[in-house]
Amino acid sequence: MTGQEMAGAVDVLIIGAGPTGIRMARALDRAGIAKFRVLERDGALGRAPSRGTLPSRIHRGREVTACEFDEHTDRWRVTTAGGEVHHARVVIRAHDLGRDLIAGQRIAGREERTLHQRWSGGVEAFNAVAVHGFPNLFLMPAPVPDGGTLSRRRTGAVQARYILRCLELMRRHGASRIEVRAAVQREFNRWLRQERTGTAVRSDERAGGRLAGPAAGGAPGVFWVGSPRSYRRRLRRLNPAHFDCTTWHDREPEHAYHGPATLSAGERQLPVTVTLSGHVEPIDGKYHWYGRVHAQEEVAALQRANRSGVSLSLPGRQAVPGRLVERDPWGHVRVAGTGTPPYPVETLSEIEAEAAGAG
Repeated sequence: MTGQEMAGAVDVLIIGAGPTGIRMARALDRAGIAKFRVLERDGALGRAPSRGTLPSRIHRGREVTACEFDEHTDRWRVTTAGGEVHHARVVIRAHDLGRDLIAGQRIAGREERTLHQRWSGGVEAFNAVAVHGFPNLFLMPAPVPDGGTLSRRRTGAVQARYILRCLELMRRHGASRIEVRAAVQREFNRWLRQERTGTAVRSDERAGGRLAGPAAGGAPGVFWVGSPRSYRRRLRRLNPAHFDCTTWHDREPEHAYHGPATLSAGERQLPVTVTLSGHVEPIDGKYHWYGRVHAQEEVAALQRANRSGVSLSLPGRQAVPGRLVERDPWGHVRVAGTGTPPYPVETLSEIEAEAAGAG
């Protein structure tokens, strides 16, 4: 399926089908979360399942090269080396021993900031599973050096239960996004930095009790400086106050219009959905309107064919000229124009008259 979008978005996408990834997949299956998929870059699987529907959800030979968060839809867009594109509400990156957590991957969160940039000063993830600025992304680092198979299995099981509680928190709030709060991440990072330089770090490292991951330049970093037992104890309970659960509509900036429209290019007329806004530019004194045409292949084809000159009309209103500017990573096409906008614009006098009438 090179170069194709994988059919159907999923609720959860697990990257990595080693022991940790399979453990997470089994936990999702037991919790009744049916819409999930597992991507594995190699052919070998950790304790590969052979019964039920789980084997059909594991896709081998899929090396993930990029994960990009769409702030408009609160979904991740995951691309593989073979050109496949997967869409998921939540991404879980399972990390097994000897495998870099984010090697060869571009993981871009809010405002397109990458995880490598976020970790330029060292690895810092709240409770080793969540990073502020990267909503709906969970990490599952394994203990290193070898603290024993039983220790790794217990740690993975606790991480899986903690992530399931986060997903349940999203469901209860009817949220499309979950993100660790900035203040919570900041305080955790401060504690982690203090512990890294203290005697606890040196004693725990000798005991093989840390959780490690890649820092800047691929150097090892530390997610947790206590023993695996202390880490598992911390993850036994989820504090809802540590996370923000929101929906796309909660964060959508104010816009002048959102809804159906007709995009015309020559004799072609396409029904589309648009989100538009605008303002008067003081420099030229003209009204500049802009926004996006929501993902639609026919519109993207027009943009690729350099058919930038179009007209846009809203229900019950005349068409106005505009132009297709560019396509964003998630398939939406930006549209803009100068002069009378497609939507009605109230004047200050009209707004004040309406307010006076209501009073």
